[in-house]
Amino acid sequence: DTDPLDDHVAALERLAAKVTHVGHSASFTQVWVERRHTIEPTWTPTEGMAPHRLRVPSAGRLEQLSRPYRAAWQAYHDNRTELERAQANRKAIAPPPRVAWRHFPNAALLVDEARTKRHPDYPGAKSGDDLAATRMVDSLLDESQLADVRRLVDTSDLGVPALVCAHAYEGTGVNAIPAALAQWLSSRLDVPFVDEIVQSNMVSHTGADGYGRLARQARFEGNVDSGRRYVLVDDFIGQGGTMANLRRRAP
Repeated sequence: DTDPLDDHVAALERLAAKVTHVGHSASFTQVWVERRHTIEPTWTPTEGMAPHRLRVPSAGRLEQLSRPYRAAWQAYHDNRTELERAQANRKAIAPPPRVAWRHFPNAALLVDEARTKRHPDYPGAKSGDDLAATRMVDSLLDESQLADVRRLVDTSDLGVPALVCAHAYEGTGVNAIPAALAQWLSSRLDVPFVDEIVQSNMVSHTGADGYGRLARQARFEGNVDSGRRYVLVDDFIGQGGTMANLRRRAP
């Protein structure tokens, strides 16, 4: 029974102007702020069949409306949190910068992929078993397969290169095949093998499609000698993405 504060009246009038219905979209309503203390009702309840039927809120109606609102807010909050997490993950897996190849070098493919994967030591070698990787490389390679690699390293005017391999993290361990292959080549070609450049993330490329390989690119860390020539070694070459990222370590 008291007059509302003047600054509240303006807010109430703005609120009233926005009300189009109460309880249901079919219950059209016009609302305004009335300053009179006593207002005589024009419609009153009656017994029996009333000439007008009005929608009135039942007990618990506010809570009933609040529940879906809170659920919607919680869903929005969860989605927002998930979006922020996804954005953070996207930054974390942002592809590392690459350097143009200029003149793309030759690649020497030594053994057929299917033959390699059928080898009994392949699962262990792929999971980090050094001995299994060494046995597999020794049994699959011989001197007759070195001609293509020898042409890559025998460039006397450019100096003796170093072999560097992709130490890739697989789901079951560090892939031991590239290092075993690089060591085998090093001993037969009499060129050094540099093992201090390693992959610093897990990309799960085994069995991945092209989109997965582009989305999850390998990063490599380690010291690179400026001006030195390197020959890159890996167990398989598909789209060449790992080689491109490994080359990025060059100054």
